[in-house]
Amino acid sequence: MRPAAGHPVAGLSVHGTFSYPRRMGDIQRAKIGTWEKTGYVFLFAAAPPFLIVSDLLEFLGFGFWARMGLTGLVCLGAGYLLSRRVAVERSRRLASDLSRGVFDCAIRYPDSHPGSLRDRWNPGVGQVIDARLLFQPQDASGDPSPTPLGAPRDLGIDNLEGVIAQEGKRPVELRRGWKVLAVDTPSGKMHLAAGDPALELLREEFAH
Repeated sequence: MRPAAGHPVAGLSVHGTFSYPRRMGDIQRAKIGTWEKTGYVFLFAAAPPFLIVSDLLEFLGFGFWARMGLTGLVCLGAGYLLSRRVAVERSRRLASDLSRGVFDCAIRYPDSHPGSLRDRWNPGVGQVIDARLLFQPQDASGDPSPTPLGAPRDLGIDNLEGVIAQEGKRPVELRRGWKVLAVDTPSGKMHLAAGDPALELLREEFAH
């Protein structure tokens, strides 16, 4: 049996803007670490460090092309080292979430009217708790601390049918490596996409 969900509080998103106020009952995620925040900022604000390195090399007497080449190598090297730190920290954060039954996922109802909101992939966060699967939609903007877009709701898992093949191009709402699990619910057939560790957790909790 999974522990009860925590009560997150409001705060700042990783890019410095005020985040959606966390309400009592929201699915609580592990906090974003310093390296992940730094990596996110570096991804969208790489120009200032590039210019600083370039100006320093110019001060040291390097020519234009040598300056550009060395600046590019320095930034690529820094980006590579930062990405390794980010990957390790993110892996630990996701493992911490999963230990509490929390994982990133997306859902859709394939028997709905084509093109309707229920037919489209709805990204969010799931939590296995007290033999239930809760789902809370979230903004899928790429922010590692996404904004909740509604209250958690019980999906009402009746039966897991198994992983199905995805045809065509991967939808933008689904992350690379995710698989799609067919699920029977009181609201009809549902497709749930998530990573292998999350799907294994669902099998342990709901497979009959």
